Amino acid sequence: MLALLPERSSAAAGQMALDYLLFEWMSKAEKGQGPVRLRRFIWPDQAVTFGVSQKWKQVQEALAHWPEGAPADLCRRITGGGIVPHGQDLTWALLLPARHPLVEQPAPVIYRALHEVLRKALGEQQEDVVLWEPEAAKDEQGEGRNTLRSQCFAGPEPGDLVWRTDGRKLAGAAMKRGRKGLLWEGSLQKAGLQKSDEALHQDFAKELSLLLGEEGESQSFPDWPPEAEDEISAHLAGEDWLKKR
Repeated sequence: MLALLPERSSAAAGQMALDYLLFEWMSKAEKGQGPVRLRRFIWPDQAVTFGVSQKWKQVQEALAHWPEGAPADLCRRITGGGIVPHGQDLTWALLLPARHPLVEQPAPVIYRALHEVLRKALGEQQEDVVLWEPEAAKDEQGEGRNTLRSQCFAGPEPGDLVWRTDGRKLAGAAMKRGRKGLLWEGSLQKAGLQKSDEALHQDFAKELSLLLGEEGESQSFPDWPPEAEDEISAHLAGEDWLKKR
């Protein structure tokens, strides 16, 4: 089953807390045998998230040159990847339990497969975007890649979605893998898209259901302790987590 979770409006730490709790629930409570879960983030305001392994100094340096100033809402993710602006994007979290065969695939295969699903969800506009791959000759020399790797949308990585006409990055993602499954967090920039947010979300879920062979069904969040969200959110909003590297 593909469990379609309710949308939640929350600042960055709250969104990251939900993904942390879902990952832990999938891994420990269900031991990788539960449903696939998909949820869409609702951002109440502009926010920025950055990868778990990024250096705080590097993040500060990048945000110092942020267009119009960096948002006050800032959080380190539990997934990898670079700096991602939110508020003008569609953001999803997908939880794939270990029972699903896709989890056994290498990360680049999963990355490309989910971006292809997203491309199909664009409908008529899917022909305007492609999965970006560097030319083989350039790749061997270490060229043709995102030279500002700390900033997710400064340039594409292999398997990202880009506009066919000018190569601008449209979608990127980050993952966290564990013994009992993985968490995928994806961001799709909305500028230039023809479909509404709701239509894109519904079509993404539909195409995802076809890829995974799992029937979509609306479900509630797992029954974790009521105080769990507040506790994890407070930790992820704290200085120790924000500046841990």
